[in-house]
Amino acid sequence: LGEAGMGSEAERLFSQFDQHVPAEWHIARCRNLIRIGAVDQAERRLFDLTKTKMADVSAWSLLDICWRLKGDARHDWLHGQAGLVQEIALPLGLQELADVQQCLLKIHETSAPPVGQSVKSGNQTKGALFARREPELACLKSALEDILEDYRQGLPKQDQAHPLLSMREATWEVTSSWSIRLCGRGKHAPHIHPKGLISSACYFEVPAEVSHHGGPGWLDLGVPPINLETGLPALFSFQPKVGSCILFPSTLFHGTRPISHGNRMTVAFDVTVAR
Repeated sequence: LGEAGMGSEAERLFSQFDQHVPAEWHIARCRNLIRIGAVDQAERRLFDLTKTKMADVSAWSLLDICWRLKGDARHDWLHGQAGLVQEIALPLGLQELADVQQCLLKIHETSAPPVGQSVKSGNQTKGALFARREPELACLKSALEDILEDYRQGLPKQDQAHPLLSMREATWEVTSSWSIRLCGRGKHAPHIHPKGLISSACYFEVPAEVSHHGGPGWLDLGVPPINLETGLPALFSFQPKVGSCILFPSTLFHGTRPISHGNRMTVAFDVTVAR
């Protein structure tokens, strides 16, 4: 009911089942509380969730929305500090970039549109991309591991209360990886990666229209899903460029503006603390 826009009806049901429920239930209820304007109530619940589970990406992402709606300075602490979002050029030559692009195009020939994901009008590779044996992908993974260390060095100092900065000095590893190719009027709806610490977007094919400032195909960070009805704008916007990689906290909602023609191909991966 809530996701269908009937927030008041949904809240009446949520309020009947509020004891001994899992964290996912609280997240769903807080989404609905934000939707119906009960921001203070959502904030209290979400804050309690982050105290119980420091790494709850979904809770932090919604808590940030509450702070933004209330003008709370803790939003700047969570997502506004310099260095949390970085654009870094891949340390690959033109031929290496072209080789990776051709490798990805070949894989996408047998890929299909993903069901239930953020991708609209496009396809996504199956399984872990970096588990494949193509040498071009091994070269790309090595380059990404190098820029992850650059990203670490550009972060603010360690902060034990912060979901990312508390893990600044931990050992990181790439735990999921995939490629997406948007076609025609393709886009990514705003979403988060709830199992990540750091998320990413690396570009290997972009249509000509992305050169327009703030135009089609741009990456927007910080825009909540439209059905939360917040009206909040993007915090960061990036023009896709072949050979660039955007790294950002997984607690930031992110999506893309639709393209009208051509293709937009990316590699994305999540980073977590090594076990």
